[in-house]
Amino acid sequence: MEILDIVFKWGNFRMSDSSNTKLVGAFFDFYQKLMNFLVSQEYQMAEFEIVVLLGTLCDKTGQNIKIMAEKARQLAEMCYQVYEPKQCFKMIMQHGVGSKNLKAVAESLDMISAYVKSNGVDTITKKDFAVFLEKANSGDKNVRENSLRVFAEVYKVLREDIWRLLGKDVNVKVKGLLEQRFKQVAAQGPSTNDSSIGPGNNNSSRGGPSALGKSNGARGLNPTAKSGGASRGPQQDMNSSMGRSGGLKFNSSKGMAPAAVDDITEKLKN
Repeated sequence: MEILDIVFKWGNFRMSDSSNTKLVGAFFDFYQKLMNFLVSQEYQMAEFEIVVLLGTLCDKTGQNIKIMAEKARQLAEMCYQVYEPKQCFKMIMQHGVGSKNLKAVAESLDMISAYVKSNGVDTITKKDFAVFLEKANSGDKNVRENSLRVFAEVYKVLREDIWRLLGKDVNVKVKGLLEQRFKQVAAQGPSTNDSSIGPGNNNSSRGGPSALGKSNGARGLNPTAKSGGASRGPQQDMNSSMGRSGGLKFNSSKGMAPAAVDDITEKLKN
């Protein structure tokens, strides 16, 4: 899998260099099939591979074309299955919540709330809380609302102890919004979070990794769940299915990537 990062860099470059939505859609479809293949092989990406992919996907969630933004989000949430979930969380905070694109910020905050709903608050730092407070005071409605959604999920876990993490210098306006949201959460009764449901795969209309087909069968929906069973490592399984060279062979009869490559090649010709 030595060229995986090059594949993503090439795709990212072509998408950023073109305004052709069909081309962008073709790359997303290609990424989906490639990710499905990686998940089926229980492959775990290296940091230099995931950062190229997830950073771009966080940015692409801010696209104006809704269907493209949704595809980018689904792929971003699928990254939990091929890389350490806690590190994915940090990348979403950096590249998504820290983006200058407000739509990307709003979508990334929504992904964070889904993550917290499924996995709790252990990953969140005080620095992250400070960022959420800043976004809760945003002039953008969606950014503000999705930040409050993150706080609502945190409140379900910590209840009134959440204030100890937020400190005493919370903006008066934001504090009022938080108090109102916390009252709404408290009125709903005890949390019924299901830890078996992974990020982006809650009961919202968006859907998440489940919308990407076979990926869920290979690993659990909860991104923090560890796969069990066979003692063979991911790289061994990958090598046995792709040949001893260890390279990414798109002409493998077992892989799911060839059709997507053909689709992209055909669109490039047009």
